[in-house]
Amino acid sequence: MQGGLLQLTYYSGWFLIAYLLTALGTLWRRGEYVLLRRILGWVAASGILALGLSAYVLLPLAADAPLITRGAGSYEFFQAGHALGPSHLLTLLWPEALGTSLNGSYPGAEMWEDVAYFGLIPLVLAAATPLLAWQRPLTRPLAVGFLASALVALETPLHPVLHALLPGFHLFRLPGRLLHTMERFERRQVRLRTRSAPSSDREEGLRTRAMVGGAVWVALAIVLFAGWEMLPAGVVSPAGVLLVSFWGGWTIWMLRLLKRLA
Repeated sequence: MQGGLLQLTYYSGWFLIAYLLTALGTLWRRGEYVLLRRILGWVAASGILALGLSAYVLLPLAADAPLITRGAGSYEFFQAGHALGPSHLLTLLWPEALGTSLNGSYPGAEMWEDVAYFGLIPLVLAAATPLLAWQRPLTRPLAVGFLASALVALETPLHPVLHALLPGFHLFRLPGRLLHTMERFERRQVRLRTRSAPSSDREEGLRTRAMVGGAVWVALAIVLFAGWEMLPAGVVSPAGVLLVSFWGGWTIWMLRLLKRLA
């Protein structure tokens, strides 16, 4: 909230609510009521502190709330000309995969709003974390948050549903900005990977192979997913068939490698 971009705070708030409900529900089922009350206390205290520090931003916004007209805007107004398709996932690998604003080859407007690139090395580490540290407490919610951010950022049938039903979602234009929330989840996954416990030379070798293999698997999946959108309807490319076959074989190899690490 200090940065003034309330949209990302709104998105992050929904992820936080989902995580807290899941975590607190787990504690409730286990009967760990003391820890549950302690967490609730810390969440309440941190929320009050955050609101207090951001009061200079929130109070003027609250005063101007009656002047907001976005709630009456159309769905096209909500999209703001930035309906991101699966092909935009290619920008995870290269920021100018779909063109560049330097020479006018990018087909859309405001290219910097649509690029998902945050670096290849962080992408490799983020992809490796769920594979190599799945049992760690924060790995699963971070991985789910990363995938959910990508799903909601892209133009899918989910968008109209959220626009109509999720409170406040229709007030923030350009939902593709959830790509920036992906980056937040990615940074935290990288921290988990870089803080992993030491292991034997053999296990470390297997982990390195799994990390590199997982990065290749993710890159192939992005290319396949984005390329499917670019092909004309009804067209089957021989190169695409070969790539799908290679990806399937790579998946089998990865599953066997992960089984050895389990």
